[in-house]
Amino acid sequence: PLADVLTRLLTALGDAEACRVLGPQLLRELHYRVLQGPAGMGLRALAGSQGRMGRVFRSIEQMRADPAREVSVSELARDAGMSVSAFHEAFKRVTGHAPLQYLKLTRLHLARSWMQERHLGAAEAAYRVGYGSASQFSREFKRLFGLQIPVANGMDVTFKEPLGVISIIVPWNFPMPIAGWGF
Repeated sequence: PLADVLTRLLTALGDAEACRVLGPQLLRELHYRVLQGPAGMGLRALAGSQGRMGRVFRSIEQMRADPAREVSVSELARDAGMSVSAFHEAFKRVTGHAPLQYLKLTRLHLARSWMQERHLGAAEAAYRVGYGSASQFSREFKRLFGLQIPVANGMDVTFKEPLGVISIIVPWNFPMPIAGWGF
């Protein structure tokens, strides 16, 4: 059943209309199948609102809600009621990334999604997700996605074609949006 829903989800991602119509339901079914599977009890405990993991998830939601906001790990740890080292360890356990690395990846994925879906130029998308330097954004974008996007000297690219699959929301690995399904 899990392989079936993943296959249907990946098929839907290849079609913008199917992605828009079927995507939310397929994600819901995927979450259900994962939570009902062998790791379900542990995942439910991990995502619970109490404890360290729940506090990390709240930090992740804060980052995703306002990606342009400047944050520090010490601020995130304080808000989570944890020491910096405990927060860093718990955050990395949940996402597989350090907090600031996760924020950078979130910003890059969100900017990519906005360039594709909202037809924003690269410099505008970079600014909206919190990059102060369009050239820094361009370098990091190329490093992550392998796509060069010129943003200097008035040359700003707007993507009108799909840029491909971003990723699937996997709470125990790297929670990221799927293109077309909001943030």
